[in-house]
Amino acid sequence: VDGIVSVNCYELAPNFIIENDVHEYWEFLYVDGGEVCYTEGNISGKLRQGDVVFHSPGKIHSTFCNEKQSASFFNVIFDCSSDILMKFDKKALRVPRDLTFLLKKLIAECNRSYYTSSYPLKMKEDAPLGGSQLAKLYIEEFLILMLRAYENQEAVEEGKGVGSVQNSDLTEQICAYLSENIYSR
Repeated sequence: VDGIVSVNCYELAPNFIIENDVHEYWEFLYVDGGEVCYTEGNISGKLRQGDVVFHSPGKIHSTFCNEKQSASFFNVIFDCSSDILMKFDKKALRVPRDLTFLLKKLIAECNRSYYTSSYPLKMKEDAPLGGSQLAKLYIEEFLILMLRAYENQEAVEEGKGVGSVQNSDLTEQICAYLSENIYSR
């Protein structure tokens, strides 16, 4: 990780939407509660608590709530030139339970050290010693451990992952049915 560009924490209403977001950096979005939908090219999906989606640089993507319930999530936008991250391109994955502590440490450190939800990210005047280094290290550790967790599984192969589907009428109908009849209970 060459630098952290932005960290944003959201508690959003059901009608929230970010359309056609594009930037020259990597991004991951982690859902802490509720349900978040996303699109990138012909890939769309739903993320629930404990899921993360990755977007590579230069890719147009959209994020929105499901119009039925609010959601809480955060995203981290960072600069990284390592080709190994392409294994995460367009992937939505379940974060192993034992890695969620790293994300909590990352957000806590970012809140202590930066004015989050600002672009570009700005360091606080009273930031603790080493805060930016720790935040960067937490991101790197999270990425490495996610790669290890999924290195031998189909989930990181093209087009696979939690909540990741190809657009189709049948898929959209199934997702709508499940949301209305199963997940809303």
